Amino acid sequence: MVWQSADGVSIHYVIDATAGIGYVTLAGPDEVTVGRFVSEAVNALSPWTLEQLFREFDRSEDVVERGRLTLRIGLAAPAASNTGCLQRIQQSLTHVDPRIRLAAVWAASYTGYSEFTSLVRDTAESDPEEWLRVRAASVVDAFEAANPHGPDAS
Repeated sequence: MVWQSADGVSIHYVIDATAGIGYVTLAGPDEVTVGRFVSEAVNALSPWTLEQLFREFDRSEDVVERGRLTLRIGLAAPAASNTGCLQRIQQSLTHVDPRIRLAAVWAASYTGYSEFTSLVRDTAESDPEEWLRVRAASVVDAFEAANPHGPDAS
């Protein structure tokens, strides 16, 4: 669903086809215009904060919940690299359960953080599960297409 304001700000409610997790994004002509709607959206929707997601992730022992939290952290990650997001998604990339590693591959792709390119490439090249290597390779291809000159190019 997409709602559009007269100011050109839109709110998008999306259910991720891969993860089945719903999320909301705001878009508009510029940061100032969109910023006026952010506090209203936060008040109306009460979204999780990164700190809440981190706390839940750090204490979660259930495999399914850990996977969900990994995906949610990827979806909630800010545009600029965030250490907390990087650390937790990286933990999930090396988790013993392949379902958690898959969640981490998708979460890494949601962030767009170039720091994940080599980590996801490691999964694509050496994960014991072939189906996971294939999915990780597709994410590496997407990272490389988004930044063809490498993660350090400006």
